Amino acid sequence: MNRLSKKKRRIFILLFLLYLALLFYVTCFGQRMENVSEGSPRYNLEPFKEILRYWNKRHILGTRIMFLNIFGNILMFMPLGAFVCAVPKRTNIIVCFFISAFTSLLIETLQFCFKLGSFDVDDLILNTAGGLLGYILYAIVRGIVGYIRFKSRADVAAAKRS
Repeated sequence: MNRLSKKKRRIFILLFLLYLALLFYVTCFGQRMENVSEGSPRYNLEPFKEILRYWNKRHILGTRIMFLNIFGNILMFMPLGAFVCAVPKRTNIIVCFFISAFTSLLIETLQFCFKLGSFDVDDLILNTAGGLLGYILYAIVRGIVGYIRFKSRADVAAAKRS
């Protein structure tokens, strides 16, 4: 491994660790405690219950709150999917699914056990979708960039032959 690729690898690992630290901070300590009652932590095990509640009460809660809840969960996990896709070893979308789902499950479990928030199956769904979306978008961009590089090399080679 040459010096440049070692440096890139270190930067990649550092960025990934910073992302994970920020993700855990925001999800476990960065939110208000309004979701947690005095006695015991809350939980939702019914898929789409909270998503529909936010959608149906958007006129009361505000559209901004609805979008923050739904799209915030998706956006928070998109970098995780991109990091999984960018790993030098071959990974696929199934691996990304399990890594995103496990990471989300870990965060939701920590929130529940330590009364830092509520355990919400909708968050698992949205977070996992965000990881998958990040993976797909990164793969598309990587494919486009690869095609552009290939095309420009082919153009240079054709110009040299002329």
